[in-house]
Amino acid sequence: MFKPLVLFLLLHIMIHLLSSSSAESSTIEQGKPGCESKCGNITIPYPFGANDDCSYFNDAAGKLFYVHCNKSYEPPKAFLGVNEEKIEILSISDTEFRIKNTAIAARCYDDQTGKLVLDNPFFNLDFKSTPFTISYNKNMFVGIGCDLMATANNHSRDCTSVCDTKADIIEGSCKDNYGGGCCQDSLPKGLNIFDGEVKKYYGGGSPFQSFSQCRFAFLVEKGQYTFKGSDLQLDGRLTKPDTVLPLLLDWSIAEHTCNDAQGRLDNYACKNNTVCLDVPDTSGYRCACVKGYEGNPYLGCKDINECDNNPCYGTCTNTIGGYNCSACPEGSTGDGRKNGSSCTTINKALPTNNGFPVIRVALGLSLGLLSVIFCCLFFYLCIKK
Repeated sequence: MFKPLVLFLLLHIMIHLLSSSSAESSTIEQGKPGCESKCGNITIPYPFGANDDCSYFNDAAGKLFYVHCNKSYEPPKAFLGVNEEKIEILSISDTEFRIKNTAIAARCYDDQTGKLVLDNPFFNLDFKSTPFTISYNKNMFVGIGCDLMATANNHSRDCTSVCDTKADIIEGSCKDNYGGGCCQDSLPKGLNIFDGEVKKYYGGGSPFQSFSQCRFAFLVEKGQYTFKGSDLQLDGRLTKPDTVLPLLLDWSIAEHTCNDAQGRLDNYACKNNTVCLDVPDTSGYRCACVKGYEGNPYLGCKDINECDNNPCYGTCTNTIGGYNCSACPEGSTGDGRKNGSSCTTINKALPTNNGFPVIRVALGLSLGLLSVIFCCLFFYLCIKK
């Protein structure tokens, strides 16, 4: 009496094991075999990795695709090593990195003595040895202060901010080029190095006002910084180490177009079942899986089993790079796909080009019969009269 129960349990275990192995096999590998592809909450996809064996290296351009995972934090944090500095990574996508920008030019004065207590008027961001450029359409150059000029050396970018009294300070979004406490300017395309500086706008007078102890200049992602009057003070948030000013970096494989890169077969990054995409506004390229495939295009893409999500009304058959749906059942027409023309029932009551016109014939016979009856009645009345 226990045999059916035992067989049922064994069958259930086998199904569970098979489904588990199937789920594991369908997991997309993002890193090279044997290399870490996860750092805390951040996935690190190849071509990025911790060293030469785990990352892509463009020997022609000398670009380093290194990402370091510091496990002394809980959870671990991912960093870029640029010019011996550690830049924290906030997120990674197929096209860009979001980093925590700590490069801020700053000058602050003691509001009682007027003494200069924070003197760091320059900042520098240098990504020449990396595959990154500073996103020109998603970031802004920002200046904070009164009697301020924020300049970007060698890039013809600057903005000024003037507020003679505290009432002149305008909180909220920074104004383009000229503001009251906060100003901003756009960026040119294709920058992999940026130098910023804060200056006093007017030549003479006091270097600061009591309501504006500090001047700052920095790069930040659009929409991620809102100016507050308290930011002008020495104890404001811009002098705090835990303040996050996110910055977006675009990345590409190499300083070549797809046509040039495909000719360099020894160093071409796009693998099986992929397509090469030129990166707008730069001279680099990236890779993507062709339609019907998924995975990491720098390691090779695999066929998607579209039938797992049942895209058909009938039977689905997976094919390499696509799928087929069984024919619509008798009495309906269409391609059988849920995202296509699906299956539409044919209205048999309506005449077709190939079928017999039943309705028209019946209607004609009825009208003819009524005409005969009417004529007979008319002749009968005439004869009787």
